[in-house]
Amino acid sequence: MAGTQNDEGVVRSDYYALLNVDRKATVDEINNAFRHLSKIYHPDKHVDPVQKKKAEDVFNKLRKAHD
Repeated sequence: MAGTQNDEGVVRSDYYALLNVDRKATVDEINNAFRHLSKIYHPDKHVDPVQKKKAEDVFNKLRKAHD
């Protein structure tokens, strides 16, 4: 198996892919990728309830990956 699955169904090895960074990325690169994606997927940026819920799900996964 490529990675271990956590409670939310996200495979740990996919955290880098979720943030769209290389596995050898520096902390700064990870932080920059998180900031960039969180601006796009922050739930407060979306008005439509369906889009807001989808953005919230992605944003929570991004936060988990950033941690």
